[in-house]
Amino acid sequence: RLPDATPLLTGPSRTALERLDHERIVGSVAAAGTYRLRVRWSRYWSVDGDVCLRRAADGMTEVVAHRAARFTLEPSLRGALCGRG
Repeated sequence: RLPDATPLLTGPSRTALERLDHERIVGSVAAAGTYRLRVRWSRYWSVDGDVCLRRAADGMTEVVAHRAARFTLEPSLRGALCGRG
């Protein structure tokens, strides 16, 4: 642990990151909203969960949740952009 470290996932409600490694990111958000994930955005993230991703202005990742949700991000060629079905 780092004292006074900035959390990697922040937003309008409680958040948690359960796993962050080179194979996947697993997290959860407690309510609908837009959350900041301090990981470089990539169009190659695949999402399992009721969230979608978009690129933040500074190149980080925004997680858009439609409700409280647990999510998993894994590298994939299909991606998970907001607005895609």
